[in-house]
Amino acid sequence: MKGKTKTQRSFTRYAGKQLAAIQRLSQEYNGKLGKDHNQVLLELIRHHSDEITDLQRRSNGHYIIETGDLLVLCCELIREAGASLDEIMDNCYRRYYAKLNSLIAAQNKNPGQRRKKRNG
Repeated sequence: MKGKTKTQRSFTRYAGKQLAAIQRLSQEYNGKLGKDHNQVLLELIRHHSDEITDLQRRSNGHYIIETGDLLVLCCELIREAGASLDEIMDNCYRRYYAKLNSLIAAQNKNPGQRRKKRNG
């Protein structure tokens, strides 16, 4: 079995503090409304994804700000699960490298075939 590698920092301490403060406020707000916090986050994630798609399709540069908002919502959802943002990102980096390298290798073996849809 391979030894566990040290988790690299993807998020600064400043980002962690900001995300923790946003999460507390978000939990407080949703709690006052009697709403399930995770469900609200998932609803907002869907909304932002649709909005980003629409803005980018219309070549509206504001999509990049909405993408940042989506990132905050995703980070909040990860934190709600009690997971480490840095550990999750390290895991995702490895997964993306492996998947992309696999897709590239498959494409190199069969250059005439259409590429498979990438499921990140």
